[in-house]
Amino acid sequence: MKRFVIVLASVLLITSSAFGATAGDVDGIGDVDLRDVIMSLQVSAGITPLGTVNLAADVNGDVKIGLAEAIYGLQVAAQLRQSAAATTWQQTNGPYGVGISAIATSGSNVVAGASGCIYLSTNFGAKWTQVTNFGASSFAVKGSDIFAASFSKVYLSTDSGVTWTQVSNGLPSCVFSGSCTGITSLAVSGSNIFAGTSYTGSNSGVYLSVNNGASWTLGNNGLPHSDITQLAVSGSNVFAVTRNRAGYTYPKIMARIGFNSLMHRATLSQ
Repeated sequence: MKRFVIVLASVLLITSSAFGATAGDVDGIGDVDLRDVIMSLQVSAGITPLGTVNLAADVNGDVKIGLAEAIYGLQVAAQLRQSAAATTWQQTNGPYGVGISAIATSGSNVVAGASGCIYLSTNFGAKWTQVTNFGASSFAVKGSDIFAASFSKVYLSTDSGVTWTQVSNGLPSCVFSGSCTGITSLAVSGSNIFAGTSYTGSNSGVYLSVNNGASWTLGNNGLPHSDITQLAVSGSNVFAVTRNRAGYTYPKIMARIGFNSLMHRATLSQ
């Protein structure tokens, strides 16, 4: 059975001014940088009115914005001090009432996959919009392209999650059952897109697309016909975890993970 880490009814985001105060965040946009330093100095010099900045950015409890906040911002920018924004988590404004099984980012856009739809936020979680009527259990990102695994199909967005098109040519169809859960994992390495699958019979394994999802071929050279539970990429190495094949030995097994699971590695040609 495929397992997902489910985040019920919420997504967490490193703190943003929309949801809480951050020390040193004078402009109130959710982080601490040189803009906050400049604004602090402008307030101190009387150029910028105190009432127009984020008073909760006060770093020393004097209920003022000025030199102390400018120094704090410079220390953060120079990495001499860790911003509170790097260690504080706040709940985003949704999505509510759904189980989130996958999340990915492309630029300032965030996509969240639920069981029956994909949600999109273009402002770091302050607002979410449902953009599909199909769910997603895994994402893979290549620039502004986002690939989503939805049961036995793959969908592609070329505009950072706003619109989606099915790109499943070559992938087997799957009628949901205890032994067929479709696509379990996606991974990207350069122009190579990998889809780990769980199908009945000899269709399980890792599928590869070299044309941005336009077509897929089974690439099981060295792998058993087995369910793939996870994929990961490191440089030119692709790692795949298989299950239900304990007892097999392969020259490229890197480690053993969990019960009846084996990890395999493939090195991509340069």
